[in-house]
Amino acid sequence: MKKNARILLILAVLSATFGWSTGCRDDKMVDYPPSVIGDYTGIYSYLEIEGIYTNHDTFQYVTFRFTSSTYTMKLNEKWQSEETRFFCDVEGQYELQDGVRFTEKDPNLTNKVCTYGHNPFDFFGLNQNTGNDTIIIKQDKTDEEGVRTVKLLRLVPKN
Repeated sequence: MKKNARILLILAVLSATFGWSTGCRDDKMVDYPPSVIGDYTGIYSYLEIEGIYTNHDTFQYVTFRFTSSTYTMKLNEKWQSEETRFFCDVEGQYELQDGVRFTEKDPNLTNKVCTYGHNPFDFFGLNQNTGNDTIIIKQDKTDEEGVRTVKLLRLVPKN
């Protein structure tokens, strides 16, 4: 009787192991986003809406650089003059997750008057499948008071 119980136990363990191993074959592996390392030119825009009123709606031509873990965003002086600057030149670190998470190291490389809250920081969605070379990095948030902010980077690799 004990011999039959052992055989049944061994068969149960083997069948459970086989069932578990074949079940894993259908698992989908989710890849990390492709690398964004490189130099880019593009537009950084900021939109702020409170109720039905638009408080801010502006953009700036920028150069953007991603290294393996850091980023910089600066005014593109070839396309826009210093006098029309709206955003700070920014430096920080980033991580690729389900998008891009920006962490600022220096929120104002230019030492000019600017609003730090308009800088790209925190979590942004990442779209590299736009059908052309453009990548879109977007944050769309609404705070507790109902103020909606949309920060958008449209970047094209620099040649």
